Amino acid sequence: MEPHNNERIAKLEEQSKGHTEHYDRLYEATLRMEGKLDALTMNFLPRAEAQEMFRSRDEDIKEIRDELREQRNDSRNSKATLPAWFAVGISIVVAVLTLITLFL
Repeated sequence: MEPHNNERIAKLEEQSKGHTEHYDRLYEATLRMEGKLDALTMNFLPRAEAQEMFRSRDEDIKEIRDELREQRNDSRNSKATLPAWFAVGISIVVAVLTLITLFL
């Protein structure tokens, strides 16, 4: 019975070497994956920072839109007064021409 047990032990040792090699390869692969994952996560913003960045960007966009609306309203107001200023100019020219004709 002893030789039979020695054969079984030898087979088990050989299988355990195979499993140990497989485990070592898996462990090395895991270490490589962890290194790649660490490098990958260093390139991305944390969620809180991304949210703050987007919130800040949205506020800037809102401010720019408000400024554009104000400029459009100012432009519309100045365009509305343009005919009145044109009428004032014409009346000044007419007054000057009238004065010239009266004194000549």
